Amino acid sequence: GISPDVVTYTTVMKALIRGRKFDQ
Repeated sequence: GISPDVVTYTTVMKALIRGRKFDQ
């Protein structure tokens, strides 16, 4: 399975990418 750390990291990265898109 996928470790919780990887899930958290992926979720954070997605949130940052979305935030950057909204800023632009």
